[in-house]
Amino acid sequence: MLEAITYIKEQLAQREIPIALHRFKKVVTRSGQNRYDVPAYNELLFLTNAPELPLRTKIISDTNIIEIGPEHAYSESLEEFSGLVAIVLPNNLTVYPVLEFIQIIL
Repeated sequence: MLEAITYIKEQLAQREIPIALHRFKKVVTRSGQNRYDVPAYNELLFLTNAPELPLRTKIISDTNIIEIGPEHAYSESLEEFSGLVAIVLPNNLTVYPVLEFIQIIL
């Protein structure tokens, strides 16, 4: 995870975005709820565990939209989100995931 934080710091330094604080953030999902809204105003969330999420999980924010597909199975990329982040899980899951982010406070 240290490599991910170093990568994020380097990317934000290139964009001249100062970091006030960074920490880890988890969104725990559970049966009976398929949509989660995560406010990420004045911050950036970098998804770190896309390969572990169920196929067809959608993550939609003011700055990015992804749908987890087979191409994410071996991906090491960090997807970036900010604003209001909506997480929509597919129906009929038997195992509910935990979404893991690196949270950068601006």
